[in-house]
Amino acid sequence: MEFEIWHGWVILGLVLILAELLGMEFAALALGVACFIGAGVAAWTGVSFTGQLLITGAAAAALVPISVFGLRRAFDSGRSYAMVSEGAEHGTRASVSVEAGRPGVRLKSDFFPARYADGGTPEADTEVIVDRIEGITAIVHDADPENR
Repeated sequence: MEFEIWHGWVILGLVLILAELLGMEFAALALGVACFIGAGVAAWTGVSFTGQLLITGAAAAALVPISVFGLRRAFDSGRSYAMVSEGAEHGTRASVSVEAGRPGVRLKSDFFPARYADGGTPEADTEVIVDRIEGITAIVHDADPENR
């Protein structure tokens, strides 16, 4: 079997779709699909390389905006993507639990030992609000100010 230009489009499409797994916000996915469209048209019609470029470019021009804006909106959870300790946890309400003998709170499924700003330790089952993260410790204050 002889290597034809459309084989290159298929390879490029596979590379771009695999690159999407690295988190390129759906643009690589759309470009990969556009390459498959160009390869498919070329394989069935025998269009010239210039025609393949035009077909792939037109497919990309149509698919990239649809995927970037449409798919991103469809898969957006509406949650903040800031990491813990970057301020996303500020104001988060949590219940204090004891794990490994230390009271703490769970933030984004991770356990953080908790303490008050004055150095005190919250009791188990206390509702608290997270002020900030210092190292691996959550600095909190009581959600109900009459508890302290």
